[in-house]
Amino acid sequence: MSGLPEKMRIYLAATKPLTDSGLFAQALSLVSNERREKVLRYRFMKDQRLSLGAGLLLEFALAEYGFPAGISLSYGPYGKPFLPGEDLCFSLSHSGEYVMLAAGRRKCGCDLEQIETANLDIARRFFHPAEYRQLCEAPSEKRNHLFYRFWTLKESYMKMTGEGFHLSPSDFRIGIGEEDIFLERGGIYEACHFAELSLLPSYCCSVCTEGTLPELNVKSLDLRSVIRQLAKNRQKTDR
Repeated sequence: MSGLPEKMRIYLAATKPLTDSGLFAQALSLVSNERREKVLRYRFMKDQRLSLGAGLLLEFALAEYGFPAGISLSYGPYGKPFLPGEDLCFSLSHSGEYVMLAAGRRKCGCDLEQIETANLDIARRFFHPAEYRQLCEAPSEKRNHLFYRFWTLKESYMKMTGEGFHLSPSDFRIGIGEEDIFLERGGIYEACHFAELSLLPSYCCSVCTEGTLPELNVKSLDLRSVIRQLAKNRQKTDR
């Protein structure tokens, strides 16, 4: 599909409505068979709701961009989903009780993480040494937030490239300055850009795009409304 807008859309929704068993069952009927199977493989209901919520956001976003229901996804060499032969790129994330999707014409990655207590052992093992030093030197009251800034920025880049955790987080460096963020990998500064979004209290959220960062259009959605719209779309398709 050509002629997609240059703006990048950010979709965000709480999964709490899916605690209603009837709504959960209806939502499950509105996602792809592949997503449905993925949802049901999770043992805990919280994880099922997060996976289902992410699937609903994807279905909703694709419909907004004009793609037909049930369009097939393909997967890159490291498992990143994409639409073959189409300009639209997207990335999904979920944490706590929220799901997020970024979509646009440029390669992108997004990550959402609920802020908890920073695990310095994880940082020592998986962060770049310079990141770990910056974290250890940070005032204790800022350390939790900084840990999750690093985490979301790093994971958004790993999703953007499509490598995911096939790329070790310690193999590249995120530099967080007072006014800018940069990424260095193998002695080369990468031509990618980041945005950190203050979407929710007690969460960190980052978006990484290839090249310059487009204008972001943030949409906060109620999954009940998403389900109603997808059900209407399904009825039109079935006629």
